[in-house]
Amino acid sequence: MWEIDDLVPASVLPPEYEYTGSSNTKFEEGDGQNISYTYRKDDICPLGYNPMKQCVCPRFIGWISTYCADEEGRGQPIAHISPYSFCIDVARGSRPMLAFAACPRSDEFDNSDDDKFDSKSESQQSTNNKKNGSNGWKDAQRDAELTGVFCVNLVSEEMAWAMNASAAPLGKGLSEFQLMRSDDGIQVEQQEKRQEGSAAATNRVIPTPVPAPSIRAPYVAESPIFMECRYVKTVKIPDIHDNDSMYSLIIGEVVNTHVRNAVATKHTTDDGREVWNIDIGKVKPVARLGYGQEYTVVTTEIV
Repeated sequence: MWEIDDLVPASVLPPEYEYTGSSNTKFEEGDGQNISYTYRKDDICPLGYNPMKQCVCPRFIGWISTYCADEEGRGQPIAHISPYSFCIDVARGSRPMLAFAACPRSDEFDNSDDDKFDSKSESQQSTNNKKNGSNGWKDAQRDAELTGVFCVNLVSEEMAWAMNASAAPLGKGLSEFQLMRSDDGIQVEQQEKRQEGSAAATNRVIPTPVPAPSIRAPYVAESPIFMECRYVKTVKIPDIHDNDSMYSLIIGEVVNTHVRNAVATKHTTDDGREVWNIDIGKVKPVARLGYGQEYTVVTTEIV
């Protein structure tokens, strides 16, 4: 097993490691065979848009569900849900953890009474969030920090429409679950079905919020897999220049994972134990690709 300290820079590699391929496979800037974009240097991206979203793909979609903190004395908490396509496991073993990336709510999308985002230090932001639950953060981040818990739901193929619809920019006093089940939401869905005229459109599933077994957060009853998480901490992505980073990583410890029998297959191990394996072909998870409304469905395993 190699160690990081054993690696050497390319400039001191021995001759046997030098590039020996043909000129049409070697990257050379300005050769007409490649498209390049240098961040912070090029004013216009020749790819039309920041290519990171298409290069880093496919991406697991963390469908984050939370309860809004009961700040106004309402008896029934407001259930929030929204998709985050940067969601990844950051620790495994006996104490697994997940993290999702969130940025402040943009002013043009903010139809709540939340304060607008203002640039402060990480400690000031954390203090303000805990005091008033606002500061322009999106629901998933604010709710996780204030309530200390959240659920991560896996998006299967039949829930793709609902996942996309739940990205609607609502205020903290509104529930994406309720919107999708409201008359307006149903009318929008029916109109889109007529426009598409496809069989797939008739298989859409509207998510149902159900209180999680172990934490005070909702999960999607129709999701084949969901995870109950306890909030650990928020880490702000470091600035390179003054206040040029607006993203934060919200980290949670996975305390329970729930998998439906319908998407698992039972088999017997060599030592005689019966175990379940998650069958990706049955789960059919939706993954994020690049621009606009680009998604894919994972249906096949490569063994």
